Amino acid sequence: MEGFDNFLQKHGLKESHIYLLELIPLIEMIWADGRCQDAEVKILYRYTIEHLSRVSRESPDIEFISEDDINEFLDRFTQTRPDPEMLRELRELCLSRMENKSQYQDQMESKQAMMNYCLDIAAASVNRYPYKFNERIIAEEKDLLKELFHALSSR
Repeated sequence: MEGFDNFLQKHGLKESHIYLLELIPLIEMIWADGRCQDAEVKILYRYTIEHLSRVSRESPDIEFISEDDINEFLDRFTQTRPDPEMLRELRELCLSRMENKSQYQDQMESKQAMMNYCLDIAAASVNRYPYKFNERIIAEEKDLLKELFHALSSR
């Protein structure tokens, strides 16, 4: 566990934040266009509630994360654009943790929810109006979606 503690420390995360790592792909999607917009953050908050409900259901014996820790994590990643390399590294940790879920059904439910919400975030806001028929989701968002689809389907 010491290596994991070092990883958390490297990125300035609390031990309780481990339960929030599944938010990282959504956070990446929010920042894919370089901006964090209100509609995207609302989707992130909704996912957070659903995700923590799943975590509680899957592992009822865990000591749960405080509301302050949740808000601290969300504020950190939505107030200022995080380093993209750090996000990629945290995404890998997130995907590894998802893969280690003991129940296949829990893995699939988490993966499906993650992809659905990433799609919703990509479609939630556009850079400018009017937009062409194929510009609702910009190239950077499409590239990230492809990466996520590939990563989730290959695990």
